[in-house]
Amino acid sequence: MLPMVLSMDIPFISIAWRKHWDALVLGDYEAVMPLTWNKKYGFYYMYQPAFTASLGVFGKNLTKEIIDDFVSTFPSKFKLVEISLNSGNIVGDAKSFSTFKKQLYSSFE
Repeated sequence: MLPMVLSMDIPFISIAWRKHWDALVLGDYEAVMPLTWNKKYGFYYMYQPAFTASLGVFGKNLTKEIIDDFVSTFPSKFKLVEISLNSGNIVGDAKSFSTFKKQLYSSFE
C-alpha cells in the first residue's frame, strides 16, 4: 500500500513553519511524513523549516521498502527537495552515505 497525500491545518505547525505543509500518510497512520513546502517564482519546492533538526518518515516498524515508497510518492510538482531525513530513514543504497549519532553529554555517574 502506497502512502496518500493529506492536507491539514494545525494552527501551531502552520504558524511555526509560516509556509505550506502537507503530509504523506500510510494506512491508518502506521507511518507519516510531513511535507513542508513553498512556492517561489512559480516553482514548488520542499525545504527544511527553521529549528527542525530532521524530518522524514516517522512510525513504528519502518522498513527500507516503506521509506522508499514514501520518497517515491513525493508529488511531482516539487522540482527541488532539500530536507534532512531522520537517522531511522535509509534511502536507496545505504552505502552511499552515513548518518552519525553523537552523545553530546557525559554521564554524571
